[in-house]
Amino acid sequence: MAGHKHPNYIKIYITLVILFIVSVTGPEIAKIFGLEGVSRTVLVLTTAFGIAIWKAYLVCAYFMHLKFEKIYAPYILLSCLSLVALFFFGSATDVMFADGHNWEKTY
Repeated sequence: MAGHKHPNYIKIYITLVILFIVSVTGPEIAKIFGLEGVSRTVLVLTTAFGIAIWKAYLVCAYFMHLKFEKIYAPYILLSCLSLVALFFFGSATDVMFADGHNWEKTY
């Protein structure tokens, strides 16, 4: 059985904790410096979603061992994500807008 060398999980865990701290302090830094408007939105979204994507990659790659899987594992992941995106964009116009022929406003 051909194995792989296990990564240093403590190092990855410490990286995840540091990224968590940065993602939590991002909105606080925007509040401390009094950022408003677009600059605040960019800082908050970058620290929230950008770092969340990085953390998700680390968890999937190392803790779920997807980095060491066969080549078809990323294709399965991408196909699932594309189906979720297709479902979202296919139903978003029906869900987000309250005007249409079959909508009843109950308020």
